Amino acid sequence: MIILRIIGISFIVIIFIIGCSSGDWDNPTGNTSDPRIISVIPPRSADGVSLGSEIVAFFSEDMDSSTINNGSFYLTPSAAGTVSYNATQKAAVFTPVGLSSDTNYIATVTTGVKDTSGRAMLTGYSWSFSTKSQSTTHVP
Repeated sequence: MIILRIIGISFIVIIFIIGCSSGDWDNPTGNTSDPRIISVIPPRSADGVSLGSEIVAFFSEDMDSSTINNGSFYLTPSAAGTVSYNATQKAAVFTPVGLSSDTNYIATVTTGVKDTSGRAMLTGYSWSFSTKSQSTTHVP
């Protein structure tokens, strides 16, 4: 009789452990995918981008705005500007304060950006574009 009780209790403990381990305890929100960039503006290798254009990276999911800043989203060569996050569009936005004309830029988003579940991008993302010449108007 005692052996049957031990076997019964052991069975219940094993079932309980199996049932509890099937949940995702590290990720209570149920989000199991890592964030990624799905689109950018200007497009990769764009030529003739206006000097006042915003540089935008759209994400696959909601991001933690506190991780999107000048250290995690920047241009090379270095360009002054502000970085913000548009939650409605799931987009990081770099607003330049004056890009140089006829310059090739590389926009970079690092693995420092995280989604609202705390997951970082697996790899950084970079794309290039070039600006157009500043037009001059001549008055006759």
